[in-house]
Amino acid sequence: MARITFRGYSINLRFIKSSDDWQLELEKGDYIKTMRIGLTKTLTEIETIAFKEIDKLIEDEKKSY
Repeated sequence: MARITFRGYSINLRFIKSSDDWQLELEKGDYIKTMRIGLTKTLTEIETIAFKEIDKLIEDEKKSY
């Protein structure tokens, strides 16, 4: 499992053996968003997906205030 933090979100990447997929988890406090990522993606592509999704989540947070 790899874990990094970006803009307050923890990024976890787990390999799901039963489905041969990656599970990307974006976590902040009690909130966790999971995304299934195929094996064809590189780590750099997965990182980009995570960063873009976090940017989108932060924009949604700003709108809710």
